[in-house]
Formats: sequence, structure tokens, C-alpha cells
Amino acid sequence: MNQLLSDMRRQGFRPNMEILGTLVNNACRTMDPTFVTFALGKAEASGLDPSPRLLRDLERFHHNFRRHVLFLEREKRPPEAETTDVSVRGAKKSGSNDRNFVPPAVRRDRDERGFAGWREFRERYAGWLARAEVDAGAEAHPWRQYLNRRDVERARHGDSAVRDILEGDGGGGGGGGRGSGGDLE
Repeated sequence: MNQLLSDMRRQGFRPNMEILGTLVNNACRTMDPTFVTFALGKAEASGLDPSPRLLRDLERFHHNFRRHVLFLEREKRPPEAETTDVSVRGAKKSGSNDRNFVPPAVRRDRDERGFAGWREFRERYAGWLARAEVDAGAEAHPWRQYLNRRDVERARHGDSAVRDILEGDGGGGGGGGRGSGGDLE
């Protein structure tokens, strides 16, 4: 993840919420709370408002990881008696319908760190949720994220296509696109 973000910055690109949300979603699917906390930190550092999808992914991770933690805490078997072979046997490759299946990353966080990664995630996530501002209402024009200072300057000098994007007019279809003449002024 660090490599991708640094390569983007080196090429002059700034990650948008779609890219950051995808990275967070990928981290959530690993069920590794340390990785999710790292990805959340990158999204938070970007200064972008979180998307509703990002919030859903993080909530789903929180819910699922918590469910696994509670299951492991209720288990009476000592950790040595657990083997991933028994847990995974019969599981589908893409996941498991077995209610007793606990992903290896959850067991690793418990065994190696005493759920320290989970506690760090919960603290960071709670603080982030308190600070995060999600605009579930009118979304900005989908092309707005690609504008730079030069585009904003063009809008000030009369480029109506760029001005429409800045003002959030329209959903990306219709006038102002390539070949419409709006970018030739």
C-alpha cells in the first residue's frame, strides 16, 4: 500500500476516496486489525471526507472481527488445541459457512499480541468516527476530484465546462466533455 501511494505521489497524482476506500476495503478483507488501522490512518491523513462505502466497509470489519473475538473468548479450549486444519476443513475457498471458523489473522492477533491490534483499531476507529464528516447528501461532480489549480484558473476565466464541475452541476454526462468545444476557449 505504501508503495502504491508513494508511486502515485511521485507521478503527481493524489489518491481520491475511491482509491483509498478500495485500499481500506482490501485491508478489511484480510481481517488483520493492524493492517486496517494502517489503511485507516492513510485515509485519514488524506484529508478527504469518507465515503458512505468506506464507512460500511469499516463497520462490517468491526462487526465481524468483534464477533470472532467474542467467539474466541467464549471458547473453553486452550489455544494449543486449535489447529487451522480442523477449522478450515470443509471450508470453501472464498470463505466459510462454518460458524466456528475464525480467520487465521484473528487467531494470530490473539495469540501473538493478546488482541492488541484489535484494541488499537477500536481506539483509532472511535476517534476517527467522531471527527469524520460524511456528506450523504448531494455528491460532488464525479470529475471534480481530477481538477487541479490550472483548471480552477480556467474556470475563473470563463471555461463553463470546468465551472459546471466546480459547482457540481450535472452528473458527468452531456456538455462540457471532450469534443464539445468547452475546453477550447
